[in-house]
Amino acid sequence: MLELGILEYRRSNAKDAQIYLEQSILIYQALDVEYTEKLADGYHLLGYSLSILGQTEDALTSFETAKVIRIEYFGSQHSKIADSISAIGSVFRKNQDYQRSLDFQLEAFEIRQKSLPPSHPHLARSYHSVGLDYFSLGDLVKARDYLEKGLDIWKNVHGDGHELLGEFYFPLSHIDYYNGKYEEALDKLSIARELNLKNDGTEGVKINSLTGLIYEATGDLEQGLVYKEKALELSLEYYGSIHAQTAREYNNVAIIYSKLGRYDDAISSLTEAISVNINLFGELNPRVANNYDSFGEIYLDKGDFELALQYYAKARADFTALFGEDHPGVKTADKGIAKAREQLDI
Repeated sequence: MLELGILEYRRSNAKDAQIYLEQSILIYQALDVEYTEKLADGYHLLGYSLSILGQTEDALTSFETAKVIRIEYFGSQHSKIADSISAIGSVFRKNQDYQRSLDFQLEAFEIRQKSLPPSHPHLARSYHSVGLDYFSLGDLVKARDYLEKGLDIWKNVHGDGHELLGEFYFPLSHIDYYNGKYEEALDKLSIARELNLKNDGTEGVKINSLTGLIYEATGDLEQGLVYKEKALELSLEYYGSIHAQTAREYNNVAIIYSKLGRYDDAISSLTEAISVNINLFGELNPRVANNYDSFGEIYLDKGDFELALQYYAKARADFTALFGEDHPGVKTADKGIAKAREQLDI
């Protein structure tokens, strides 16, 4: 049963994997201690399947159970314990709790440094996980340091053509983008695109979306639009129409339409984005507030100052309700309100 669960998980069939893994756990629980390691593996992989299915609390419980069993079987400083700790961190990362994720990833990294050789791919994975969390927390210097070290290990183990190298090149290109190093960012994205040979799926969404942002930042709006529309197309295909990533891509396309003066297209795309976000997260949500702010910006550029004022006011009200008066979103909305009022001479 465990092997069938592993097979379905690798096929991305999380629900079927869950069924087989839960059955394998029941079997191993009834057997002798010699099956303890497989019991822990069953709980560990079940945690990943539950996380994919959005069952966060159950995933954490499963990972914690695997960790407890492994500590009893291997001791507290074995690399398998690091695997469990890193998996727990991945759940917090998925929930955008990057500081808690980082705490777990650093703990896992410390154990792997002590228990594995310096060229081990699991250590490279730890460098990657820690680097991603530092990136999400805005510490670009530490993020680059960890990601580059992980990249070097992975290349030494697997060579320059391994497809998972793209997982290092992509965040490194994002760091270059934030630092204004657009050519370097595009070079890394080109490598990531070549490694992701089909240039589709979820990786294709991310690669095309970031490429579009970079061309937009360089002022090449038409080329930026090509990549952003490709990202949206792939997101609709692989995530579906009601997904946060799809809403994000609609928003990205709307922004560049507005910059090109295609205001009706921008409003249409942004309407799709806000519809998805309200469907997923409800009316009072930061994503929806950001959409209202974007509507204000588009209507301001279009010259419809009454509507601009209305949407900026909605954004301000929502950001205030969610975070209080001192939130940056409130300040951004206030600037938009001031511009609209100035144009209306009120």
